[in-house]
Amino acid sequence: MPNRIIRAGIIDSDRVNQLDWPEEVFYRRLLNVIDDHGLFDARPSRLRAALYPIKLDRVREADISRWIAACEKAGLIVLYESMGKPYLAVLNTQWQARSEPKFPKPPDSPLEPNKPSCAQLQTPAHVFGVG
Repeated sequence: MPNRIIRAGIIDSDRVNQLDWPEEVFYRRLLNVIDDHGLFDARPSRLRAALYPIKLDRVREADISRWIAACEKAGLIVLYESMGKPYLAVLNTQWQARSEPKFPKPPDSPLEPNKPSCAQLQTPAHVFGVG
């Protein structure tokens, strides 16, 4: 499990403050298990086991599904699918990636720096020589 420094800015974040208490606890626990690229398996059963290993009797998969939806609605995470499995990406992680991603990256996202985007549109250029 990676070590994280959670900055004080999380306390006055408008997006984090949209969450109810259990949703915010879910989000803060999520920050402890995501990889260096902010990615993790989005299956509720997997999240429940990873985030609440000694509270399995108190947290239901239905709770996890609601909390995922709340975090997505608040703009804190994005959900995507790769090879038929659900994944999530935590947005705006500020830490330096020290390892390769442990989960597939989301398609067409800023997390895929080598993929051309609209800002990198390439057009043919004509070069005219002199003489």
